Amino acid sequence: MYVAQVGWIMAAFTMFKTQVGIGVLSIPSAFNQMGLLGGVVCLLLVHKIALWLGYQIGQAGLRHPDVRAFDDVGQKLFGRWGRLLFGTVYWLYFIFVGASAVLGISIALGVLTNNSRCALDYFVTASCIAWILASIKTVARLAPLSIVGAASIGTSLAVLTIALIVRGRPETAPSAGPWVSDYKLVKYPTFTETLSAVSCIVFAYSGVPAFFTIHAQMREPKHYNRAMFASLSGVFTVYATVGIIVYIYCGSHVSSPALGSAGGDIEKVCYGIAIVGLCVTACLLCHYPTKQTYSLATALIQKLGPGNDPQQAAERTFSHRTTTLTWYSSSGLVALTAFLIASGIPNFSELVSLVGALLGAAICFPPLACLWFKDHWSSEQRTRKFWLKVMWHAFLIAAGVFMMCAGTYAAVGDILHAGQGRAPFSCAPLSQRAGSSE
Repeated sequence: MYVAQVGWIMAAFTMFKTQVGIGVLSIPSAFNQMGLLGGVVCLLLVHKIALWLGYQIGQAGLRHPDVRAFDDVGQKLFGRWGRLLFGTVYWLYFIFVGASAVLGISIALGVLTNNSRCALDYFVTASCIAWILASIKTVARLAPLSIVGAASIGTSLAVLTIALIVRGRPETAPSAGPWVSDYKLVKYPTFTETLSAVSCIVFAYSGVPAFFTIHAQMREPKHYNRAMFASLSGVFTVYATVGIIVYIYCGSHVSSPALGSAGGDIEKVCYGIAIVGLCVTACLLCHYPTKQTYSLATALIQKLGPGNDPQQAAERTFSHRTTTLTWYSSSGLVALTAFLIASGIPNFSELVSLVGALLGAAICFPPLACLWFKDHWSSEQRTRKFWLKVMWHAFLIAAGVFMMCAGTYAAVGDILHAGQGRAPFSCAPLSQRAGSSE
């Protein structure tokens, strides 16, 4: 996301919007897997890591004013090939998170229409919405949409939590007699269940690398830390509040996405409000890879066009028709890829877990830790404080690699297990795919 020259308050709000979106909808399910205490502790630990990474982004931005985006970090670390690698990984990250938004829209459409049509119809509709909205060319026109989207998801979560508190039980709980939530303060999940839950929480904080762009656009970069701490404190408050309340009142009946936990008419109200935010999220997430795809396509057209003179290729211009066709083809390719991912992995928690482990950990932990080593290894005295920082950043690299390997293994296992009863590219009702695994 790009922002204009802004003060720290607007920067804090922008950082908050980059974090709170799809990820918060999987937090209660993660608590269900780990137990209330384990979930809160894990959320707090990932939050502390995110604070440290956010702080390092501010310090790196001051040391390297030319670092304005994630692929610039790759340029600093590994040169031209590093920029290509980091840019590709970031492109894939946005594609997969956009697929999560497409899946969320499809689930919402299924709930609002009582799953009266084939699930593939909802996937196609959601992908077309993402295609149309992501085709908006001007970034300035997308900025107001982000505010509307954040308000939409925030309102739906507020309605959900209030409804659960007032009703005292989810729709799927026994209706006869008193009911006591079966939430667990302490649970003993398996190794793969733990990894899947941690991956969902990592996914919820994986928007941190976007802070590079926000830092670069601030009027007063010295106020970055103030904005970063304020935004991440708000993010943690929202995540903890939604996770705790929904899990305590739903127990094992919690759904993923969390908006389905209340059930009945409340579920429809929540999805009816949130679908606006989900559409905006899909738009914003698909817009970035659309721009990258368009840039690559235009570069290839220039290179492969008539004439071999590099100077002529650089000066060659496109007609309005060619430019428009290339742009809409790029957004269509992105939407098609998101459709294939969403309909191929039609389980919200499993898809979020896969993205968090494979791509979220990859873009958050190792790159920023490696950048710290590059900046400090040869410039600081070998004091005890220095070696403690070395151990901490080495841990971040190891944790990132571990999550990428073991977390992806656990997520793929969950996807294969869920696929035994819920085949991809099928017409099975999406509401069944939104439920808890327990």
